[in-house]
Amino acid sequence: MTNRIKGQGLEILTEAQIHEVHWSSLEILEQTGIRVPYRPLLELLRDHGAFVDFASQVIKFPTALVEGAL
Repeated sequence: MTNRIKGQGLEILTEAQIHEVHWSSLEILEQTGIRVPYRPLLELLRDHGAFVDFASQVIKFPTALVEGAL
């Protein structure tokens, strides 16, 4: 039997779909990153292992950093 997330009687995602969303999210965070126009946060995340491009204000998160935070 496949585990599913249920919400108000609806089957929303299978366990395999949950893992696919998770790994796709990790890939986006690591390869594309997010733009954060707030220098103190850029510096904080750089100091904790994220890759920060200060010129473009983009932070890229290594998978290990994200997984460790979870």
